Amino acid sequence: MTKEVGAAPLCLCEELDNGVFQFTFKDEGHAAVNEWTNHIERLQLDGKWYGRDKVYLMLDTRESGQLPLRYLFECLGDYNREYPRLVPPQVRLAYLYPASFTMLDVFKLFATLLPVPTVAEFFQEDAYQDAMNWLLADR
Repeated sequence: MTKEVGAAPLCLCEELDNGVFQFTFKDEGHAAVNEWTNHIERLQLDGKWYGRDKVYLMLDTRESGQLPLRYLFECLGDYNREYPRLVPPQVRLAYLYPASFTMLDVFKLFATLLPVPTVAEFFQEDAYQDAMNWLLADR
């Protein structure tokens, strides 16, 4: 069973029973990433972000296609930063991508440049369970 956290036409968000926040993208543009950041902000306001050691995110782009990843990582960096009395959690991010995904090596390089509390890994569209296993491997 899952509990829906919020829904938007370009990006859907679900909190799964295992504690993973799954984001399903329906569009590949900046507007979809903006809706994703709205979901992240809602999680923060609902007390599901700060105060946790780790946050587990599954980004499913199998329907949407290739997101503007540099923009996505910049947004994540903006939302997962330290504030007075608020320490950001470590973010484990699994990114499911469609077979049409291009320039994967470049985006993997972006992932290595993320701020220290963030770890990202990319998985092909047929590797959902592998992605979930990777997300939860350090629990």
